[in-house]
Amino acid sequence: MRRSIDQYSADKGRLPKSLDDLVQEKYLREVPFDPISEKAEWEEVRGEDAGSPDAGEGLQDVKSMSEGEDSEGVAFNKY
Repeated sequence: MRRSIDQYSADKGRLPKSLDDLVQEKYLREVPFDPISEKAEWEEVRGEDAGSPDAGEGLQDVKSMSEGEDSEGVAFNKY
């Protein structure tokens, strides 16, 4: 998904507003399932869009909404 966000930004000159933008513009076929929760739910990390003419915000990253930790003790929602 991060690669799709980067590609969208490079092509459009701005960040997508949401994961739905990536699906509508065919950068993703659908919002993928989180392999831990087995749901198509993600925390959308928003931030300043340097490419936006109105200095708006856009989708910069996504994080898992799953609770729990990986084998090294790092919370899934920290990635």
